Amino acid sequence: MCYGAVASFLSQVRYVSFPRRGSSKPPLNRVLSLGLAAMVIRFPGIEGSILRVTNQAALTVVAPPLLEVGQTVTLRAVIKDTAAGSRPEHVTWTSSDTGVAKVTSDGVVSALGVGQVTLTAAIGSVTGSTVVQVLLPLDVGGSNYVMYSVWSYLENPTQKTWFTPGVMRPVIGAYHLDSATVKRQLASMYANGQRSIALLLWYGDFSSDSRISDSLIYGHVVNAKLGHLMPRHVANLQRVLTLIRETGYRHLVFRFDGQGPSRSREWKTWDEAKYQLNWRFLTSTQAIVDSVLSGSNIAILYDLDAEATGVEVGQQRAYAVRLWRDYTALFGTQRAIGFSIAVIPGRLTKGIADYDRVGSRPREYALDIYGDELRTLTYVRNELLSAGSDELKKPIIILEDFYDDAQSAKEILQARSQLMLNIRTVLQWPLARGARQAHFSIDYPADYSAYLDLNSR
Repeated sequence: MCYGAVASFLSQVRYVSFPRRGSSKPPLNRVLSLGLAAMVIRFPGIEGSILRVTNQAALTVVAPPLLEVGQTVTLRAVIKDTAAGSRPEHVTWTSSDTGVAKVTSDGVVSALGVGQVTLTAAIGSVTGSTVVQVLLPLDVGGSNYVMYSVWSYLENPTQKTWFTPGVMRPVIGAYHLDSATVKRQLASMYANGQRSIALLLWYGDFSSDSRISDSLIYGHVVNAKLGHLMPRHVANLQRVLTLIRETGYRHLVFRFDGQGPSRSREWKTWDEAKYQLNWRFLTSTQAIVDSVLSGSNIAILYDLDAEATGVEVGQQRAYAVRLWRDYTALFGTQRAIGFSIAVIPGRLTKGIADYDRVGSRPREYALDIYGDELRTLTYVRNELLSAGSDELKKPIIILEDFYDDAQSAKEILQARSQLMLNIRTVLQWPLARGARQAHFSIDYPADYSAYLDLNSR
């Protein structure tokens, strides 16, 4: 959820099935009939069988269509001959790609890597096989923690309220005004099961407006006129990151979003001076994050410009290409998602084309989706497939979705199982479905129950 306004230098804010584990009836993926017999194959907690008493034998491989990396399943084969009764037979198991899944001679299947694999059972000349998709396990997600209070905006959600001093309390920009609340909220989110957190830093150069040029924050935006964080904001960021570390969070997505003059989609022509200011701000801020979290167990990813992928406005695409080229030359691709995507058909394709102009694609993609997730993720799958089958193997983060929304969670789970998308975690935004407010319907995203259920299925 990204915005594009800072007072007088911008006219307005831019408003911008898989059976459950333990299921007793997985689908039968393939049956191959060749002689007189029946095959029963069992997984712990999962059982399926076919018995055909004809002049043919049915060799059936029964498996869930989806396994997760690290999952191990034991297969057991039983041959039944109506004349001779039940008797064991030697079964040979093979995998078409041992990098994705391997099968031992005892029928123990281990999922090792993301991809698609064919598992085959053979008894003499009789064979049967099934295709299985292996995805990453779902990590427990969490929230975009960007405001610790939006105060009167909840009752009067107008732009005037938004920019009234003291109403909006961005976590990094205004931590020093109520540090106890930030500490309490981080602890509450963690106690409610959240293990991932995203910090979104809206920044802009205030120097062009004398009324706010020396202000620390304006609405949701911190002052970036120096090309780096103000000293107060450096201290705020360091303390917030320390609290995240001490609380026990496992994953951090740190997101940048230029506003006003720092927003490239507002540039009518390329502005090198503004680009350089943004570049200095981004790299100096990342240095602070890396320094504070050095030696921790927190995995960090960077979103270089929120919802900037494939946007055909102003200099946005040129900015994305330049920033991706400079960033990857200095830092590589290991810890950057590139630019998150407000998913609209065609944007991902444009974004991948921009990455290809640089010569490297991100290792995973981050999507902002609000409602209609299954249909929207179908677009995503098709565009990834068009870019090459290897793109389908890459992890996907749902970086924004409605707050604690059971319908969204259901459709994300459907997309993971039906579309075989490698969705690895979900982070929510503090806006409830159907809320009358445009951006925030609660002060902070305390609950995560609906999405936490994804990890129990």
